[in-house]
Amino acid sequence: GYGGGGGGNYPERDMIPLPPPSEVPIEPAMVLSISCGDEAGPGQIFQVNEHGGVLGIVNLPFSATGLAMHREHGLVAALPRDGGKLMRIDDTGKVSTILENDKNVVHPVDVAIAAESDSIVVADNISDCLAATNTAGKTPELYHSLEGQKWDEQQMSVAITTDKHVLFGTNGKEGIYRFAGDDFTASRGPLLPRRGGVAADVASLKWAATQSPDEIHVFEGEEPVTTLK
Repeated sequence: GYGGGGGGNYPERDMIPLPPPSEVPIEPAMVLSISCGDEAGPGQIFQVNEHGGVLGIVNLPFSATGLAMHREHGLVAALPRDGGKLMRIDDTGKVSTILENDKNVVHPVDVAIAAESDSIVVADNISDCLAATNTAGKTPELYHSLEGQKWDEQQMSVAITTDKHVLFGTNGKEGIYRFAGDDFTASRGPLLPRRGGVAADVASLKWAATQSPDEIHVFEGEEPVTTLK
């Protein structure tokens, strides 16, 4: 509404009747997957459309702190509790365990999957590493060791771009980083100076990262595109 208080004469609105419901289901323009739950308790993942309507709910043994889309309709969740779990949810809502109680991935807090891929990068903030596995549960391999971080359990956000670069945001070794699995990119400094969440487009080279207090930086590869408030 309009601020300022006071009354006023408002024009009457014509009530337009809604058309009858269609028998053909309408595909939502956007589907969001939202993880909810207490830190140490059971969790739920809600699937909602662009209007907030709930399309489905999945129950998990613990709250998921990281989610990643797997191909078109699958979802992979990172559960750091109880020795660490990676779980997959298919398009029917069925839940299966990809990985659990692995000695190299003991506290997975985020997970990333490249578009049209089965490869997974897991961020672990107790082992202080990024590890590589896949949706078949392959034994995780060290992708990148995080040395010199300053927190016992650092904040971590990870994503993978279409050109297979790994994006990583953290408050441990503060900043937003972009890795390509080689020594050069592994040892250079951050592209952005502060911690933040990262996300990658599935259909282009564009990706985005948040920066405190109120910015979203959009890149294409290594080139800045725009900054959103």
